[in-house]
Amino acid sequence: MPPVLIHHRLTLTVALSLAVLVMISSCQSGGNAPFGDAIGATDSVPPSIPPPTAADGVRIGAYVSARDRTASEADEHFAEQIGGSFGLVRVYQRWDDAFPTPFHRQLREDGRTMLLSVRAQTRSGVDVSWRDIAEARPGSDPYDRMVKWADSVKAYGVPVYVIFHHEPEGFWNTNGDADDFVAAWRNWVTIFRSRGADNVEFVWNMTGGAFASTGRQKAQDWYPGDDVVDHLGADPYNWYQCRGGSGTWRSLEVLVEPFRRFGANHPGKGLMLPEWGTVEDDARPGRKAEWLDQARTLFTRPGYEQFVALTYFHSEHGGGTSCYWWLDSSPSALAAFGDFLDDPAYRSD
Repeated sequence: MPPVLIHHRLTLTVALSLAVLVMISSCQSGGNAPFGDAIGATDSVPPSIPPPTAADGVRIGAYVSARDRTASEADEHFAEQIGGSFGLVRVYQRWDDAFPTPFHRQLREDGRTMLLSVRAQTRSGVDVSWRDIAEARPGSDPYDRMVKWADSVKAYGVPVYVIFHHEPEGFWNTNGDADDFVAAWRNWVTIFRSRGADNVEFVWNMTGGAFASTGRQKAQDWYPGDDVVDHLGADPYNWYQCRGGSGTWRSLEVLVEPFRRFGANHPGKGLMLPEWGTVEDDARPGRKAEWLDQARTLFTRPGYEQFVALTYFHSEHGGGTSCYWWLDSSPSALAAFGDFLDDPAYRSD
């Protein structure tokens, strides 16, 4: 059993823990991540930094878009805005990105943990075939790339959550179909394990809508299997009137219910929301803050013990009419998120 970041033993009464997850790097539809040393570089691990441990419960945080800042500057600015520190940091990387970068090393030096997403797409925007990844053999480029990822994450030396190609069922992906993805995922995990990357826990990450879908995006069709997944993830959003939204204001409780039911069929897995967010309601100021307040209480209720991490998407979705998920879209929304840090039921270490 590899070292775990969040225990799988889930009880009916849990102490909720809080660490702010600040995901600094390129978004799935955004810019490039900062590049550091070549993949596979060997690093020395500071002996003073122990592997993170967390009691059963919920960590909550945010992906922070860099805007016009560097990753480090955005990280520091967000901490100032919410008035607290954060320990778990999400990082988006592409297939041929370098790892670790200086920023990643700094996270480790500071004793912070990464939620690392690796998308099967090159920096030039070319999707890598999942079938090629699934059938990769020693000496092939996909195989060598996976070995480099496994070795470099292992050499990073501290526990890391790893997501292979988040939201694979999205229409924007041209890598293959559900069967291709499942086969690619299984080979990815097999290679990591064969290389001794015991500091990794694997997070399977779908869109929020996949768990209510009965068509091509149906979550079950994309599930690689309990033997190669440590945690399940969903990305729910309250789109409201944004970018073709239904016009119905939906609470996080409503949005996550299909995912919660799906997770109940996998009781040994932790549930995560690697992305989640809401827009403002221009006709009703303060509604976004209310939405966040309701979210803060949701995971203290019976029936939500399986949830272990929530990661707010502090950014926007473009493509015509932009959807602004920013927490600083209003002072009340920013304060509501900051209340997670001030709530004595939560921890920020």
